[in-house]
Amino acid sequence: MAMNKLHTNATLADPEDLASAEPLYYRIAQDLLRSIRNGDYPVGSMLPPEVRLCEHYGASRFTVREALRWLTDHNLIDRRRGAGTTVKNAEPAPSFIYRLSSLSEMLKYPEDTYRENLVSTMVQVDPRLSDYIGSPVGHEWYRIGGLRRSDRSDLPICWSDIYILPEFAPLVAGETTSNEPVFQRIERERGVVIANAQIRIFASSIEGELARLLRVADGSPALTFVRRYLDESGRNFESTVTIHPEKRFEYALELHRDGAGGLQT
Repeated sequence: MAMNKLHTNATLADPEDLASAEPLYYRIAQDLLRSIRNGDYPVGSMLPPEVRLCEHYGASRFTVREALRWLTDHNLIDRRRGAGTTVKNAEPAPSFIYRLSSLSEMLKYPEDTYRENLVSTMVQVDPRLSDYIGSPVGHEWYRIGGLRRSDRSDLPICWSDIYILPEFAPLVAGETTSNEPVFQRIERERGVVIANAQIRIFASSIEGELARLLRVADGSPALTFVRRYLDESGRNFESTVTIHPEKRFEYALELHRDGAGGLQT
């Protein structure tokens, strides 16, 4: 691969060598990561300014910033206004970061992740499950349990238990993998509309068989998300319990103050 020197002894790929089906920002990010791994930009050193990177890659400032954001999201660099970009680590962090642009995105995972179903069965609500999903003890729900995965890592992102009313079970019965949220399928196939969503987030731990499936030590800390999806009549037609091992997933939410003094995404 041909190389062009940018400054000191650091080398970056010739832009013509970055031709690929991948987005340009991602190719730039991967080239910068290669230079970091090779020691061209060791931990503690500074990356070139945005303007220099734009000139070198023949890319817009927006594209370069997207590349730098990818490196930031993977805990490789630290960017500070007026102080430049510092290399923090030589290897990406294993966490999966999901940046939210709307509150509706809190209800689902990115489309480049998928669910690997390992459990599909009818269950009766016990007191513990009743506390999670808000259903009376003894009622029946259809449970889909499985691992959320991404092609970015061999490690599962989380474990998800999805509980839906039995009338919707035929929509997902026998399914082994899917990247479509179950609630979206229910909306599309049965005309159910989400009128209200309730979200609880709390610290928890991962024990026993679940620890083995998530490939963490028994008793490892986790973050649990409980989501309830209510239709226009107030009926809870789906609830999910999702358990995230530490350092595997992160929500990044940015709020802006609107004209009325409130906050919006």
